[in-house]
Formats: sequence, C-alpha cells, structure tokens
Amino acid sequence: MFQRLLRVLRGPPQLLTETLNVAGEITLKVDLAQHSHLDPFMATGKTVWPATAVLASYLAAPEQRSRLLGRNVIEVGSGMGLVGMAASALGAQAVCLTDRRIPLPPQVNLYADCLFSEADEVSTHPGSDHLIRALRRNVAENMHAITSLSCRIAPSQMPVKIAVEELAFGDRMQLDSLLKSHGPFQIVLGSDVTYFRPILPELVATLRQLADASRQAASPEPNSAKDAGSNDVTDGGGIIAWLAHARRQSSGEAALFSALEAANFETKIVHEHTGDHGHIVIVECRG
Repeated sequence: MFQRLLRVLRGPPQLLTETLNVAGEITLKVDLAQHSHLDPFMATGKTVWPATAVLASYLAAPEQRSRLLGRNVIEVGSGMGLVGMAASALGAQAVCLTDRRIPLPPQVNLYADCLFSEADEVSTHPGSDHLIRALRRNVAENMHAITSLSCRIAPSQMPVKIAVEELAFGDRMQLDSLLKSHGPFQIVLGSDVTYFRPILPELVATLRQLADASRQAASPEPNSAKDAGSNDVTDGGGIIAWLAHARRQSSGEAALFSALEAANFETKIVHEHTGDHGHIVIVECRG
C-alpha cells in the first residue's frame, strides 16, 4: 500500500541522468537518481528545468561570454548547478553556487517515516542540506570537463574556482556571511527561480543586497576617473542579473517586473525562446 502511494506522490519516473551541452564543446552531467526520494513540492531544485538549457545557451553567445570573462558570478537557487558550472567553463573568474535547505515542516515527519527508507529519512529531515551536498558532488564530478574548456578560454584564471554555499532568498545574515567569504559579485544568474509569486519579494531583496554590496566595493575614491568607454554597469559597481523566466502566467511576469522596478532595477527582456516546454524569456536586471 505504502509503495503504491509513494509512486503516486513521486509522480512518473525521471531520467536518471541529465546532460547539458556547453557551447558545443563539453557536456556536463548530473545524477538525478540520488534525489528521487525528495518531495517535488519541497525540493524543486532536484529537477533540471527547461529554463536551465535556455540560460546556459544564452551565456554561451559571444557577447555574454565576454561579459562573464574575469567576473565573479553567483547563481541563486542553483538546484543541480548546471548554469553556474557552465558559467565557470565559459570563463568566469569565480563562481558561487547557492541553494537553500529543504524546508520540510514538522508535520511531514510522519509522512517521511512511513514512506521512506531509513536512509531516505536522514536525507529528508527538516532543514536537510541534501541539495547542498548534491551540488558539491556535481561540481566534483564535472570539474574535469569545466576545466578543459575554461583553460582554453581564460588560461590566466586557472585553477577553476567554484564554491558551494547555502543561501535562502531574503536571508540577509546568510548573504552577509557569503559576501565576506566570496563577494562582491558582478553577475547574478537564476534559472526558473521566479515561478512562485510569494517568494518574489525575498528574491528581489537578495538581488538588491548583492547589487548594493557590489556598488559599495566598487565605489571610486574622490575625484578618481572612471572608464568613459565602458557602458557595463558592473564596471562602476552594481550587478547584471540574468534570470531565465518560464512564462506560465502573465500575472507572474507582471509581478516580477513590478518587484524588480520597485527595487530600482533597470529591467528588460533580452532573449526569448519558444519550444516544446513553452515560452521562456531571459530577463536582464541592472542595478
């Protein structure tokens, strides 16, 4: 009985391995079997969503490659980490992959006790760092492929620098600690992190904190000259964020733009993709 119920709750079986081709040169792989026991509603990061490939493809274009080169990059809501690992392979100076703990409320314990094996129960304890540990494994297993491309694009930046840290949207103290260790960041990446309207204020607050930290770190000395030939916001502080947003509901996109603009971000759609999985856009935010 419990096994039948578990199959219904988990839904149809997923592919055991997801792959991502980067610039037609390397293939990144992640193992999804290790996450099959996780509740899909509580651990959306266990899935590789279609927006991942769209954002990675956008980053591989020549203009975006040049913007990544030598930059400090953070990916928020990394999930399996494919986008951030692609950015590292494409020449980013350093990349920090982040995701939250799996937020299982206390009343789910009985559900876990009944339906999961003893090993699974450990992994799905409320506040589990399962996804963080999975991110670290994914980085380790793909490091050879990442390095093989990165050393050709930016040999002076060797060795490849990829960090994995815990970060929940809206957690200022957590982000302050992360910024001290790895920041400031000039580029922020997010793939399908905009799907749930109630979390948009926390996501935007995190983007604002990242932008303010970057601006503060890049504040010029009094009377110092700036590079007049540059029109990249990151050269004068601040961030560029590229968010791959799946158009599931028009009201969701309107809410996203409204929240970003209220936080003083310049926001526009820079890329659109229509495929078997619907319409996905790349939203660029500067601030």
